[in-house]
Amino acid sequence: MTVDSQSLIRDGRPWIPAMGEFHFSRYPAAEWREELLKMKAGGIDLVATCLFWNQHESERGVPRFDGDLGLRRFVELCAEPDLALVVRLGPWSHGECRNGGHPDWLSQADCTPRSDDPACLTLVEPYYRRIAEELRGLFPDDGGPITALQVDNGLYGNPGHLATLRRMAGERGPAGVRGDVPRGRRRIGPRCRWRSSGAPCRAGTRRQYPSAPFPAGKLSDTQLHSRNVREGHFSVNSLSLLPVIAPLLDSSFILRRIVCWGASR
Repeated sequence: MTVDSQSLIRDGRPWIPAMGEFHFSRYPAAEWREELLKMKAGGIDLVATCLFWNQHESERGVPRFDGDLGLRRFVELCAEPDLALVVRLGPWSHGECRNGGHPDWLSQADCTPRSDDPACLTLVEPYYRRIAEELRGLFPDDGGPITALQVDNGLYGNPGHLATLRRMAGERGPAGVRGDVPRGRRRIGPRCRWRSSGAPCRAGTRRQYPSAPFPAGKLSDTQLHSRNVREGHFSVNSLSLLPVIAPLLDSSFILRRIVCWGASR
């Protein structure tokens, strides 16, 4: 995969991906293929999925990736209709999951979650290693569909922890199964920084929106940058404030919020 000033280039053709979310562990495994084919038929060509730690390791020290939790099988099914895949690794995945996907036993551990507390990182490391075993051989150089990996989800104000998770994923975790796998929060390039936007913010506060001022070339040679935009709420007009010398990538764009289930606004 390469990039120029207009788009990503996949298999030699310009690619502006349309992403759809599918959390496989929340759906019967017997129906994954059918649902993926529906997504493909609807115009989706990039699937994102979350790994919820509290589902894959509900009992401390007993990871599960079988049955309806079968990560590797899901990735292989994505490859059949040529759907690219982004895997949101966590350990905090959000996805409206209880405790953001943190297992209940983590609250009983003597550690500070979502931080560089060594006691917490000691618990995350074997989980990342186990995910790496599931993803081995499923990256593009091996003919697999995994285009990107993401660590954490929606963490603001603690870039140091994101850097730590990124390093762990690269050295001992999922990204470590291939030496040249990108090393960003959104796995685009080895020094990639791609902040997600989407949720509206309070007036006068700063949010970061992704921009990508990089030259044409391999993604492994590029670095995505984010810049602050002062807006009360994000709008399409905000894009006019960003440079136009490279494609803009938004990882989580939410058109509007639900006040309560079933209600309109």
